[in-house]
Amino acid sequence: MTKPLEPVPLHVPDEVLDDLRRRLAATRWAPDPGNEDGRYGVRRAYLEELVAYWADGFDWRAAERAINAYEHYRVDVGGVPVHFMRRPGAGPDPVPLILSHGWPWTFWHWSKVVDPLADPAAYGGDPAESFDVIVPSLPGFGFSTPLTGRPDMNFWKIADVWHELMTGVLGHERYAAAGCDVGALVTGQLGHKYAGELIAIHIGSALKLDFFNGDRAWDFSGGAPIPPDLPSDVHARFMELDRRFAVHLAAHMMAPSTLAHGLADSPAGMLSWMLERWAKWSDNGGDVERVFSKDDLLTHATIYWAGEAIGSSVRTYANNNRYPWTPSHDRRPVVEAPTGITFVSYENPPGGDDRRAAHSRVPGERQGGLVQPRRGHLPRPRRALHPVGDPAGVGRGPAPHVPRPPLNPDARPHVPRPPLNPDAEPHRRGRSDAQPYRLGRDAPREQRAERGGERARREEVVAVARGDLRHAPPAHSGDLLGGQPRVVPLPARRERGRAHEEVVVDDAVVAGRVVDERALVPDVRWERGHA
Repeated sequence: MTKPLEPVPLHVPDEVLDDLRRRLAATRWAPDPGNEDGRYGVRRAYLEELVAYWADGFDWRAAERAINAYEHYRVDVGGVPVHFMRRPGAGPDPVPLILSHGWPWTFWHWSKVVDPLADPAAYGGDPAESFDVIVPSLPGFGFSTPLTGRPDMNFWKIADVWHELMTGVLGHERYAAAGCDVGALVTGQLGHKYAGELIAIHIGSALKLDFFNGDRAWDFSGGAPIPPDLPSDVHARFMELDRRFAVHLAAHMMAPSTLAHGLADSPAGMLSWMLERWAKWSDNGGDVERVFSKDDLLTHATIYWAGEAIGSSVRTYANNNRYPWTPSHDRRPVVEAPTGITFVSYENPPGGDDRRAAHSRVPGERQGGLVQPRRGHLPRPRRALHPVGDPAGVGRGPAPHVPRPPLNPDARPHVPRPPLNPDAEPHRRGRSDAQPYRLGRDAPREQRAERGGERARREEVVAVARGDLRHAPPAHSGDLLGGQPRVVPLPARRERGRAHEEVVVDDAVVAGRVVDERALVPDVRWERGHA
């Protein structure tokens, strides 16, 4: 019998913090004339201000106490060191959920949604919709270090580690997953390779799984010149996005170690490199502190510094290209797990807008997207028009159901392992396929088959209103599958009709989703800049 895991609070030794302060105080500053507008990168004046606060003002111990309000564990998964944070679910039967962050973020990126996910009743939600939330540091990121034994780690290999963590280490037969940025690729791979064990996934960046494949994956244009006859606004958008993303993609993919040698030795240099991303990838109107406070930024920076993670984290990009993604099967859709996607309007592709993103449905009835206006970090939106599960394009209609064989007929039989809490009630995961798994507000089938003989299924409209991510009442399936999402320029309010029910949002698109299980989008306020 596997020994129950024991939580171990995080603690950065005093000598590490003392060394950090000494290095910050000894920073040798480069001249930065003519960069008042940030045209040449991070402005020295602001960086000096932030470094001074990091050296003599920022309270890491206060941040550490907030982090240690949750359970923390360190485990070895197939030779890969994994740190993860856990918030036990407070409901009667919490659903296991693993959340994956991106770069230059850390596990703490998810801190603003962990509590509402684990304890929805405390935020006015249904306690039956709680999650048992697992938030790991990606291997080579944060405190999942050192990664000396696995220098080849990339996003699809991380997905294998996550699946073993959730099933082999934590003993869950089925679980849910969500992620953004690189974490969206990890999550998409889980939904592709391990769909049979995934309840559903939600991704905050609609990236194809072959995003990093190709000889010039680091090149925003793929090596092709920008067409000279593009409309001026589309051309300007191309150039804006190129400047926003091309620098770190090229450096991380082509020479990560060269970069790491300097950043690992200089906390000011590391902060500058990360600050450029935080500032450019968030909708902040030119002031990053409108979105992230100094304490927010420096908490993430300290985690990278204390974990000595900057080198191994940036190398992940190179490994995504060096060891390209290959499909585990040739079925369609590529991602078979029920999938929800958030499109971030602030980073729509050139020529795209909220309306176009709302119409971009992933093929298959169990997948769909929503539009979240004015948010941060959807990397390289050039490929966002082709969401996961639709490699050839968008909008071809629902894929026909084709019964599929087991993902791995030769897989080892599942051996239940004790949960983190040995005294907890056993999970109700052992249901047959003939009895679909029910979550949260999903009522018995006979209570939901009310609309003109249509198939009894979960139908959900998700909308964004003034920064809130709200669960709307169910909508008529014709509005989602056959009709058009509505744009209503009225103040946000709920309206109900006999034929359908909807959310009216000021100047925002109402996007739809049809899934068999509950959507993995929390009914909570999302801070500006968090995708």
